[in-house]
Amino acid sequence: MLILNLIISALLLAFSSYIIYLGVNIPIGLAKNFAVSAGAFPSLMGVLLMILSIWWLVDTLMEMKRESGKPKASNKPSALEEIFGGRKQQINLLLISAMILVYVFLLIPVCGGFTKEYGFTIASFLFLVVSIKVFNDISMIKTIIISAVTVILIFVVFHYGLSVVMPR
Repeated sequence: MLILNLIISALLLAFSSYIIYLGVNIPIGLAKNFAVSAGAFPSLMGVLLMILSIWWLVDTLMEMKRESGKPKASNKPSALEEIFGGRKQQINLLLISAMILVYVFLLIPVCGGFTKEYGFTIASFLFLVVSIKVFNDISMIKTIIISAVTVILIFVVFHYGLSVVMPR
């Protein structure tokens, strides 16, 4: 599994270098300097991705060095078990995937049918309440507060701060 981590982190490092290259080569156009040009954000994301991939690469190399001194374990989990975890994690992955599909293809359209302005917000609130309650052992009051605050913040930032029309 460490070899797979090493390969993916190296590929991510190469990909981030390419993103930086592309971002820097976007023409500045009417912008006063590069920091406010169209290439600034992709370049910044490329630098962030590069830093994280270097971190991952170094961490993997250090883990490989630590593992080289240890005796080999005979009951090593398969690559799929390493990626998707044990039985409980696999069930949770399937459950959250199903919940997201229901949210996107059923809950948002149904709530959007009730109210065009707040359908997405109501659907997101309901999704958060159910998903937080299913995957965490916290009280219903805390679940509702966390969901409400999250949805209100998202709505305020996107609707008023960024003037983005929420999905319907």
